[in-house]
Amino acid sequence: MPTGAYINLADPAIIGSFYESMEAEWSKSWASSLSWLNPSSVQDQETYAWLGAVPKFREWIGGRVATKPQAESYSIRNKLWEQTLEFGLDDLRRDKTGQIQARIGELAAAGAGWSEDLVTTLINNGGSATCYDGEYFWDTDHPVSEMTSSSTTAKNSVSASDYSVLNIGTSTAPTPDEAAKIVQAIVGHFMTLKNDQGHLLNSRARQFTLMVSTVDLWAPIQSALALTNLTSGASNPVMGLKSMGYQIDAILNPNLTSATSLVYAFRTDAKLKPFILQEEYGTQVKVVGAGSELEFNTRRHQFGTERMGNAGYGLWQYAVKATLS
Repeated sequence: MPTGAYINLADPAIIGSFYESMEAEWSKSWASSLSWLNPSSVQDQETYAWLGAVPKFREWIGGRVATKPQAESYSIRNKLWEQTLEFGLDDLRRDKTGQIQARIGELAAAGAGWSEDLVTTLINNGGSATCYDGEYFWDTDHPVSEMTSSSTTAKNSVSASDYSVLNIGTSTAPTPDEAAKIVQAIVGHFMTLKNDQGHLLNSRARQFTLMVSTVDLWAPIQSALALTNLTSGASNPVMGLKSMGYQIDAILNPNLTSATSLVYAFRTDAKLKPFILQEEYGTQVKVVGAGSELEFNTRRHQFGTERMGNAGYGLWQYAVKATLS
């Protein structure tokens, strides 16, 4: 860099490096596996017309029987988001060690973290925010209309009244043995959920992510995912699941604000997801630099980004909340 010159924040190399860092951070983000990234039309909100499941095969007797899918709708309003860093001209000129470019890289990481923040908020608010069927996302009475005229309900919020293994010694800190049985119960519950045509919706599910808010919950679950045998010497049921092709991982998310005796679980191998990340337009870089009024008046430059979009609830059938007691 010539003597007296300063870093040009509008340099294509700096902007290109920012986008590369952002893509790399997104690929590592757990939000990418829990969320369906959906482009939005150029409008203030997007409405999702969720159609019910396709009918089961039936024996052809007396001609075809047409089934009208159950239609629901759910809207997500787009919002404008921004993040901006400001640097003095002298700092830009003196930065010989690349600290400013490193800070811009951190801006890219924070941009990828934006998706995790939005999804975390949805998880935290799921007990009081409605999803596409008009019920709270975490609920015990989601309506399910099967092929008969009768209506039933299903739950994606379970407790010890549903599975006795959720009643443990210390609800905030299970043992690895207890955690293994908890994992088995949660995966098993996914297998009971039906769609509106009576199909077992998750019968072919094989990939799941568990999420908790504390190390006291996360550590024993991690152990349960790795131990061959329980303390008693009996086979670990999680290893049985893995031998059948199940893939299960656990994420520690301290930004969860709910009670510390909760385990959240998500199916991650379906095309649709528990959450929707809606994007009217993706991240765009904006630079106020050389020759600007900001530079003239304050001897400062700004490097910022903006994006238009939001997040909302997808399929509650791909998410389960387990309350320990």
